[in-house]
Amino acid sequence: MPHLSDVPLPRGLLSISWKRCVSLASASLSQRRFMARAALGLLGVLLLGESRLDLELSRLFGGVYGFPLREHFVLRNWVYPLCKVLCGTIAVFAIYRFHQKHPERRSQLWFWLCTLLACLLSIAIWKRLSAVSCPWDIVAFGGTSVLVSHWQFSGFSGAGHCFPSAHVSGAGALYALVLMWRAVDGRYARRLMVAVFGLFAIMSITQIVRGAHFASHVLFSAWLCWFICTLAARLSPKPYLTARGAPSSALTS
Repeated sequence: MPHLSDVPLPRGLLSISWKRCVSLASASLSQRRFMARAALGLLGVLLLGESRLDLELSRLFGGVYGFPLREHFVLRNWVYPLCKVLCGTIAVFAIYRFHQKHPERRSQLWFWLCTLLACLLSIAIWKRLSAVSCPWDIVAFGGTSVLVSHWQFSGFSGAGHCFPSAHVSGAGALYALVLMWRAVDGRYARRLMVAVFGLFAIMSITQIVRGAHFASHVLFSAWLCWFICTLAARLSPKPYLTARGAPSSALTS
């Protein structure tokens, strides 16, 4: 009786097994890359927030007498409010255009809308529970609060509720719509990404120079939005393909 190892396997079965192994290996490598990038990004924010680099950067714009640009008329009443309006306008237009051009992808539209809301809610809840105060509230800048670790959720020493930055989360959460559009129109997605990045940068710089947030506050918001959106693309129940037919996970790894 021939041994089981001596029985030849059908060529088709060998081909399927080989393709399956390659697919699993590729998925595993992509998963490791995603986790490595997420860990490196989080580590960078941790080092910035827990070191004096964050504090020293804010010292460029303020001191013991506060932040001179805190009540700047243009920054407070024009730049930041205008950016919020633009975030809402971009979101409405991107969603409306997607619905008009791709009505058959309604489930994907709802999926990414839920992802966008998950970004906003995650940051809002974290900020609500955080004991971290804003730069303009701490003693080093003329306030009364003590500088504490970004990961402290109890023992409030002052105002608190300032980490991560909810001010810029509106722009960061729009990354969900960028990934949504990547599945059908790469060119439009790139344009949308440029607009989102520009708004995020302007809003972040405005809040930093005014003393509303440390740099690590806005960077952690960016990291959290990226992480949630990228994880959503990987865990999505359906294979969201790009316009060229490549899995979107390859773009978000």
